[in-house]
Amino acid sequence: MDDAPISAAGLRQMAEIAADLGTPIVVFSDTNFQPILENWLAAIRRTGLRNYVVFALDSALQAALEKRGVPSIHVPFDGSFGGLMAHRLKVFRQLCSEGIDFVHSDADAVWFADPMDAYFSDPAADLTFSQGICHPRDVYESWGFVLCCGLFGARASTKTKRFFDRILAEIPNGGDDQTAVNRILRDDGMTWNVDPSNSYRISAGTGDQVLCAEIPFHGMSRDSDLVVSVLPHRQFQRLGMPADGAYVRHVYASKDIGKKIARLKQRNCWVLDDDRPKNGWLRRTFNVVRTQAARPFEGGQRRQ
Repeated sequence: MDDAPISAAGLRQMAEIAADLGTPIVVFSDTNFQPILENWLAAIRRTGLRNYVVFALDSALQAALEKRGVPSIHVPFDGSFGGLMAHRLKVFRQLCSEGIDFVHSDADAVWFADPMDAYFSDPAADLTFSQGICHPRDVYESWGFVLCCGLFGARASTKTKRFFDRILAEIPNGGDDQTAVNRILRDDGMTWNVDPSNSYRISAGTGDQVLCAEIPFHGMSRDSDLVVSVLPHRQFQRLGMPADGAYVRHVYASKDIGKKIARLKQRNCWVLDDDRPKNGWLRRTFNVVRTQAARPFEGGQRRQ
């Protein structure tokens, strides 16, 4: 697998977006996951943001996006889910090596408003994470919450590159990045400064109560000197909450594409105008989703 998945042309494209439009927002997809990607694109366009880039995992998706003028970079991948985790981490590491800050979003983390200046521009933070639910369990039991890799930002530096190197070393084929991220930071002696006056707990639906705060809170790593900002859950939702005021809603859903679409619709996160789009290729895609069980996206882990 290529240790530098982004081509020189792709890096130039990223640098131009960063210079002209602001910190790039990156999302990964393959052709199979394209219905979810199209919903994500429709949603983020409504916010007015244009500083997004799709990392296309296969040539068919890259060609389709390029034809329509959607900013995209081909980072070819043909392998296992665990291998894809490593592939994505190599992309993140490469961006840090090239001095390109970025925000990563899963394609099912649906954007409703522009949070970039308010929440992803903290000069003190090396990393900015949304909250997960309670995976990995051992870290949840230590902190009362976990960090979610489905929406996070990274400020490019030697420190963050080294952090992604460490995650790569921790995930064997079949492992997951969220477990590695949380355990590495816990084991580094992360200390959090949650203010009790603006903190609260929300039910995870399993008897667990997840610690949240009304404003971002920070942690400092004793061993790696990383500063991590945690986004307020009310504005960056993983668990079920009223949608009012949410910038991004990352609905907990099955990896199966048909079920994921149904869940996004149920939670008012499906923003495409028509279930049967006039656009030919997308209409055909929806017909496939409706009439047969779709193969889960190889990179679509059901994050908790």
